[in-house]
Amino acid sequence: MRDALAGLNAAQREAVSITEGRVRVRAGPGTGKTRALTHRYAYLVGGLGISPRRVWCVTFTNKAALEMRERVIALCGDGINPCVSTFHGFCAAFLREEIAPLGFPPNFTILAVPDVKEMLRPLYAELGISGRQLPLKDAWEFIDAHKYQVDYLTPMTAPDARGILMGTDSLPPAERLFWHYVARERATFSLDFDDLIKFTLRILERCPEVRERAQARFEYIMVDEFQDIDREQRDLVEILAGRHHNLFVVGDPDQTIYSFRGADVAFFNHFADDFPGTADVTLTENYRSQAPILDCAFGLISNNPDPRRLPLSAKVAPLRADELTPTALPRARLKDADLAREARAAVGPGMGLLPDPAADPAPGPQSPVSALPSLARCLDHEDEVAVIAEQAQALREMHPKASIAVLYRSRQVGERVERAFIERGIPHHVVAEISLFERREVRDALAYLRLVVNPGDDLAFRRALGERRRGFGRRRLERLTALAARDGQSLFAALSGALDDPALRVTPDVREFVGLIAGLHGATRLAPAAELARVLEATGYEERLRQEGEQERLKSLKSLRDLALGFEGREGVDCTAADFLGSLSLFMHEQDRPREGEALLMTIHNAKGLEFDYVLLAGLEEKIFPSAKCATRAEVDEERRLMYVAMTRARRQLFMTAVTGEGEGDSRFVGELPQGGIMEVGEAPGAAQSPGAVPPTLPGLAKGERIFHAIMGPGTVLSVDVGAGECTVAFDSLPTPRTLSLGAPLERA
Repeated sequence: MRDALAGLNAAQREAVSITEGRVRVRAGPGTGKTRALTHRYAYLVGGLGISPRRVWCVTFTNKAALEMRERVIALCGDGINPCVSTFHGFCAAFLREEIAPLGFPPNFTILAVPDVKEMLRPLYAELGISGRQLPLKDAWEFIDAHKYQVDYLTPMTAPDARGILMGTDSLPPAERLFWHYVARERATFSLDFDDLIKFTLRILERCPEVRERAQARFEYIMVDEFQDIDREQRDLVEILAGRHHNLFVVGDPDQTIYSFRGADVAFFNHFADDFPGTADVTLTENYRSQAPILDCAFGLISNNPDPRRLPLSAKVAPLRADELTPTALPRARLKDADLAREARAAVGPGMGLLPDPAADPAPGPQSPVSALPSLARCLDHEDEVAVIAEQAQALREMHPKASIAVLYRSRQVGERVERAFIERGIPHHVVAEISLFERREVRDALAYLRLVVNPGDDLAFRRALGERRRGFGRRRLERLTALAARDGQSLFAALSGALDDPALRVTPDVREFVGLIAGLHGATRLAPAAELARVLEATGYEERLRQEGEQERLKSLKSLRDLALGFEGREGVDCTAADFLGSLSLFMHEQDRPREGEALLMTIHNAKGLEFDYVLLAGLEEKIFPSAKCATRAEVDEERRLMYVAMTRARRQLFMTAVTGEGEGDSRFVGELPQGGIMEVGEAPGAAQSPGAVPPTLPGLAKGERIFHAIMGPGTVLSVDVGAGECTVAFDSLPTPRTLSLGAPLERA
C-alpha cells in the first residue's frame, strides 16, 4: 500500500485528508482532480481502513471509471475491488436486484440508442407516421425530452399496462409515438438509459427498507464532474448519502457544458449554502498546459461572472524556441483562384515547418513562430481546412510521437476537415462518432458503386444484395456460392446465369436487382460524382432514406458526393469512378494501421476530460461559435465555457482558425481574448464586427426591466436578443419602440 498523501501538493493533500462530512473541491483544468479522487479513495481504504465496498466513486463515462479503478488499484494493490461506476452502471446493477416492486423482471433489457431507433421504426408504419413528417432523430430527441416532462412511470409500472395507450389516439404524431414507444418498452420489459435512473429513484423514494439498505452500504460517496450533474443525479446521491452524510464532490463551474442535457451548475455553486459546514478546497496549480495558453483561456473565461474564480498557475517548464512549431499561413487575399494557388505553392508543402538555415531563402511569406496561442484568419472554408491540414502535417513531421487533436463546435466544420484530411492522405481518426467510411449508408452506397464498376466484386455483391430484404437468404446464398465456385465465376455472374434455376428460387426483387446492376454496368461511364448520383437514384437508396426521415444518413451521402467532386477537381475530367474507388481503398487501408501522431478529430463536447500536446481549434466565426441557436445570455456563457474547455485541452501549443472573408466574421470570443495574448496571422475582416460582438453595457438585461437612456430617457425592455446583440425598448417619450445595440449607453432605472 503506497502512501496516499505522497506526491500531492498542499491543496490536494487538504482535499484528500478531509474524510468526514461534505467537501466541495473546485478543480480547474489540469489541476489534478482525478489524482485527488483516486488518492482520497486510497486514503480511505489504506489510511482509515474502510472497506472498499463501502466507498462509492461515481463518474460520467465508463472510460473514466475504468481509469479510476486502475489508478486506485495501483495505489492500494491488486487485493481490492474498488466500487467505481457511472450513474447508469450503478442504477443497472441496483435494478437487477431491486426492480421487482415496479413489476419488471430482473432480466430486463437495457436499450442503447441504436436499439431505441430499431424499436421506433416499426411504430412509424403502425401509426402511419412519415419519416418526412417526423425524422427519426427528431423523434428520439422528443422522447428523450418528454420523459422529463410527463409522468410516464406510473402507467408504465402499473399492474395493467393496457392503460398506457388510453386517450392517445387524438394526440399529435410525436406524442402518440412517445406513448406507443413506452407501451412497447413495457411489453418487452425494456428500459432505455433515461429509465434506469428514474426507476432507481422511484424505488428508493417508495420502498423505505430498500432505501435504508442502500444508505447503510455507502459510508463515503465521491462524485466527479459535479458541475455537470442534473437534478435526478443530484437527488440520487443525496438519498444515498442520507445516513452517513459523507459526500465529496469535485467540479469546475467554468467547465459546465452540458446544460442542454439538464445539467445545472447551481447544484455545485450552492452546495455549501445548501449544506452549512461544507469544507471548501480550490485547486489552482496546473500540471498540463503552457502558461500562455492558461493566460489566454483565463482572459476569455473572465467574461463570465464568478467572484470565486482564481487564475491557474502553470507548473510545466516553458518550451524552448526550437521546440515550437510555426503557424501555418492562410493564403493571400487574392480573388483570382490561380494566383491564390501560386501563393500557396510559393510557401510550399512544408508550410509551418521551421526553415532550414542552410537552404536558400524560400520565396513567399515565412511562417511565424510563437509560444502564444495563434489565430489564423482565412478567406473561406477551403482556405481554413487547408491551413488546418498543413498545420497537422507540419506537427506530424516535427513531432511524430505527439498527440494532435482538431476540435470544433459544429459537426459541419468537422466534416469539412475530415474530407480535407482524406483528400490529403493525412492519418486521422474521428473520435466518439462513426468515421465516414464506417457509416452504414456510406458502405452501402460504395458497395453499389463498386458492383456497378466491377460486377465481379463478390464482397460488394454480398453487401448490395443484402442491403434490404429481397427474398434471398443465407441458404440460397450458400447454394449460389457453391455454384459460382463450381463454374469459376463471380457471384453476380453465377446468379445472372441461374435466374431460372429452381434450386435458387429467384424472387422478382432479385431479378430486378440483377437487371439494374447489369444495366448500370453497361451504360456509358460518367465522372465519379455523376456515377455515384446515378447509382443512388437508380437503386432508390437515397429516396428510401428520405422517406424514413434519416437526415443524418443523408448528410453522410452528401459528404461522400463532396469527396467524389473533390477527387474530380484534383484528378481532372478524365478520372473515373474506378479511380475514385481505388483512391478511397488505399486511404482506408492506411487508416487501418494505427500510427503515432495520428490526428484525432472530435467535437469539443467529446474532448471533455482529454488532453493533447497540440490542439487545432477550428471555426471561430460568429453564429458557428457561439452557435446561431444561442438566444440568451446564459446560452452564450455556456458557449464561452465550451471554448474555454477546448483551449485548456492543449498542453504545448494551441492553434485557432477563423473564416473572415465570408459569413459573419470573427466570433465575439476572439475579441474577448486578452490583447497581446495571441499571435494573429492573416488579414482581419474589413467589415464591421457582428453587433453581437459588442460587450453589453448591462449584462443580464431581461425583458420587462426598466432602463434609462441619457437622450431618450426612461423605458421598458420589450425583448433581448443576445445572439444578434440587440434589445428592443419602449421609451416613455417615444410613440414606437426602438432597437438598440446591447452596447448602447443604458443604465438600469
